[in-house]
Amino acid sequence: MIKGAFQTVLSIIIILFIIAAVSFSGIKISDQNLFDKDELKSESLIYLMSLENHHLSRLIPNYQKTSVVEAVIKFITSINLKDQRSLLISEISGLENYNSTIFVAGRGTDFTNLPIETPPHHEMRNTQSDHDGNHEQKENIQNIEGEGKIYIYHSHNRESFLPVLDGVKNPNLAHDPDKNVTLLGKRLSDNLREKGIQTIVDTTDIYGVLMKRGLKYPSSYNVSREFVQAFLKENDRIQMMFDIHRDARPKKVTTTTINQLSYARLFFVVGVSHPNYEENLKFAKTLNHELEKKYPGISRGVFGKSSKEGNGVYNQDLLAHSVIIEVGGYENNMEELNRTIDALSGVISDYYWQEAKEVQK
Repeated sequence: MIKGAFQTVLSIIIILFIIAAVSFSGIKISDQNLFDKDELKSESLIYLMSLENHHLSRLIPNYQKTSVVEAVIKFITSINLKDQRSLLISEISGLENYNSTIFVAGRGTDFTNLPIETPPHHEMRNTQSDHDGNHEQKENIQNIEGEGKIYIYHSHNRESFLPVLDGVKNPNLAHDPDKNVTLLGKRLSDNLREKGIQTIVDTTDIYGVLMKRGLKYPSSYNVSREFVQAFLKENDRIQMMFDIHRDARPKKVTTTTINQLSYARLFFVVGVSHPNYEENLKFAKTLNHELEKKYPGISRGVFGKSSKEGNGVYNQDLLAHSVIIEVGGYENNMEELNRTIDALSGVISDYYWQEAKEVQK
C-alpha cells in the first residue's frame, strides 16, 4: 500500500512538473491532448489510477507493462515511447495516415510499408465513360444469375495496373475507366459461380459519379454507400460483401513467390469507426488465416482504419461479413493478380459452404 501511495504521489508530482514546464515555455496543451477519448490515453489514465486501486487493472488486461513516467507522458503528450511514430504524428502534416492498426501482420509487414491510398492524377486519361457516370445502378451490375449471396463492388473502381495500360509508366496514372480492378471482381465472381455460389458483381463507375457531381475522391465511399444500401434494400439474402481495391505500393512490397509462381499479395482493411466492427474483423481474420495456411506469405495482413485516416466505416456497418480486400499494387501484372484471385476464391468458397453446413445443423 505504501509503495502504491508513493507511486501515486510521484505521478502527481511529475504531472504538475510537466504542466508547469509547459506553462512557462509558452506551449499550449490542447483539449484534444488532455481529453481525447483515444484508447491509448484511456488506458494510460486507468493505469495511473490502478497504481492505487489494483482492481482497475482488470479493465486493461492487455495493456503493455510500462513505467509511471511512460504512462504520464502518454496521457499528457500523446507520445508513446514504445512507438516512434507518435513523436512525429502531431508535428508532420499527413503522418496521421500512417496510424493504421495492424491487427494481423503478414510476412514483412510493419509501420514502414503500410498500405497507401492515392487518388487519380489530374492527367488521367478520360474516355466517353467519364460522361456516363450517373447511370442507374441496375444498368451497371453485370453477371447476375438468380438471387446472389455474395456482393462484389468497387468504391475505387478505376484503380488499375501499369502492365495492362499501354504506354503508361507513371504510377500516378495507373487509373483507367475500362481496364481496372473490376476485372478482378469479375474473375472472383466467375470463380465462385463455378463453385456453386451465386454472386453479384457491381461495376458502377463510382469515379464517374464523383466527376458528374463535382465531388472529391474521399467521397467515393459515400457514393458507393448509396448504391450498396439501395441494393441491400432489395436483396436481403446477401451474406458477404467484398469491396475490391489495389494498393499504391511498389512491386517489391505487393508481390511474393509461392511454389515458384509469382502472386500479387493482398490484405484486408476493416473500418473501426462503427460499433460493430468486431464482427467484420473476425471475418477478415478468418479469411486471412485460411489463406496463409494454404498460401504462406500471400497476405500482408489485416489492417484497421479509423475516421482519422479515411472513411473509417467503408460500408462495413451494413453487413457483418463485409471487408475491403486490396489485391496487388500498380506494378502487378494480370497473371499475378489472377493467381491471387483464384486462391482467394477457394478460401471464400470454403468459408461459405462451411457456414451453410452450420446453418443446416
